[in-house]
Amino acid sequence: MFGFIAGIPRRLKHLLSKFKSNFSKPQFENFCRTELGLIVAGKKEHDIKSVNELFIDKKDQSTLNRFITNPKWNSTAVINQAKTLLLSETNLDSSFEYKIIDDTVCRKYSQQTEMVCYNHSSTMGTVLSHDYVTFTLRKQRPCSF
Repeated sequence: MFGFIAGIPRRLKHLLSKFKSNFSKPQFENFCRTELGLIVAGKKEHDIKSVNELFIDKKDQSTLNRFITNPKWNSTAVINQAKTLLLSETNLDSSFEYKIIDDTVCRKYSQQTEMVCYNHSSTMGTVLSHDYVTFTLRKQRPCSF
């Protein structure tokens, strides 16, 4: 696939800038690229390789892999910032807890990959993959094959 994204649109970068304090400058760039890549991926697989291929100026894929799999940023702080942003843009009551679930699988090709399982995808069938919802819920328990 050829890349077609030349950069992060100014309006999206402005919205994502509300998360900037949670990242270093290179981490924030990875965050913006990952978010935009996941948004425009459509029906394509939502994995690091596919996201990276969307950009004209591709990054070293290992940099994006480490950004996601071995984060040096605080995911709890990013989640709390997202909640604050969501509540500030709506008339929702902050006493409620809102959960947004995207049960998208991220195909993997090796059973040696940490926490990989066979998951069902409505578009791909049953595939060896990460399911981020399942991964988050099972973080304390390893998957079984």
